Amino acid sequence: MEQLIYFIGTLSVVDITVIVAGIVPVLTGGRVGYRWRKMLWLVLAVRLLIPVRLVLNQICEEKPSYFAQVELPESYAAVPGQEDAGGKEMPVTKSVQSAEKEFIEKMEVETKNAEERTVEEKADADGAVIETTMQRQNTDQVVKDSRLLDSLYDDRWLILVVWILVGFALTEYHVIGFVRIKELINMRSRRCEDPYLCSLVREICEEYQIKSAPQILFCEEIRSPMLLGYRHTQLLMPDRPYTETDLNMIVRHELQHKKNGDLWYKLLILFVCDIYWFNPAMAIMRKLACQDVECVCDSQVLRRLPAEERKAYGNIVLSHMVKGSKWDIVYGTSIFTGKRAAKRRIRNMFAMKNKWGYAVLGVMVLCVAWGSSMWVLSGQEENAGNASESEL
Repeated sequence: MEQLIYFIGTLSVVDITVIVAGIVPVLTGGRVGYRWRKMLWLVLAVRLLIPVRLVLNQICEEKPSYFAQVELPESYAAVPGQEDAGGKEMPVTKSVQSAEKEFIEKMEVETKNAEERTVEEKADADGAVIETTMQRQNTDQVVKDSRLLDSLYDDRWLILVVWILVGFALTEYHVIGFVRIKELINMRSRRCEDPYLCSLVREICEEYQIKSAPQILFCEEIRSPMLLGYRHTQLLMPDRPYTETDLNMIVRHELQHKKNGDLWYKLLILFVCDIYWFNPAMAIMRKLACQDVECVCDSQVLRRLPAEERKAYGNIVLSHMVKGSKWDIVYGTSIFTGKRAAKRRIRNMFAMKNKWGYAVLGVMVLCVAWGSSMWVLSGQEENAGNASESEL
């Protein structure tokens, strides 16, 4: 049960982090950049692939065993004792009239005290009813949550089998899709025989300190230049003419992806999303990660370009604002972009950025580590409380 609570708690912390990270650039107008968020997705992906506990056992052992115990205070109503009128003995030698008068006064005092006690007891009773109702509602909620966790724990093997089967099916689907795309590209593409393009790729590879230059292919099946392949990378170009300026910008963009290792980065994000297919936040993370890859690549390319060529680079991005096929985005990197993404990328290219994004990254990483550790502490404190109760 503790493992289940820890797993659900970790996913909840990751989901909240994804939502907050998606909102931060919107609130800051993109001034914090996107590189910090790209690094955050990598941290979350590794955290989900390696769900280890981040708290040392010694820290948890220092917690007292009664930390998780809750003692409910008991309220007692003080009932005053009966007193005779004035608290004095009645003299034996009294007239009948004085005795009747004292008896009437005594009855009035007792009646008044009884009414006051009735009001106090009614108020105490109302308060006790309200408190009991609140405790009962809290208890019912705890019981419902406990029953839900118990049902999940009882069906854990069935849930685990379904989880593995669906995750394996999605992974296999993407593997088969990638293999089919590679076969299609190899069948319907031709090698590059343009000496200018080949020499340009080699020069930029030397400038970027890339050891192995990608193979250049012209393909009629694609609508935008893209980088494809993991071990043997291929630079795919649509079979249409380009100017020298356009080729320079396109090759710089795609080779910057290769230098950054963005193909492997997107593969890791895709694999994590396939494993956690039941979590809607993973689809959001994958979409934002693909956008961040392009924005970071644009910023790095622009740093190497002179001021007069940056406008030309933005025009290249806008000129490829066309609708592409799905596998262009899933299995490779491309300068292709949609309308919304084009606006975001153009705004990111010419925005004045600050370093606050890395501060946000540090805070979020600490929050993810603390959130995961919190669930570990909760589980161990609960076990310690149960152990102390069993000893009593």
